[in-house]
Amino acid sequence: MVFNNVLLRAKDPQRVTEISGLLRQQASLSSEEPGCERFDVYQSEAEPELFLLIEVCVSEEHLAQPRNAE
Repeated sequence: MVFNNVLLRAKDPQRVTEISGLLRQQASLSSEEPGCERFDVYQSEAEPELFLLIEVCVSEEHLAQPRNAE
């Protein structure tokens, strides 16, 4: 298993709701890709503009596939 953890902070607090929706949509799409075991999006309650993304893939190759796609 390969874990890809990303800490993301929204620059514009007024767009947090929009960004949250887009991240959750991307997580849903990524979860359907071959080799992706899960993709979770967490949003801080104390700092709503702060997000933690955790992607779990079967292998490094599976993790790299979306980056290498046209």
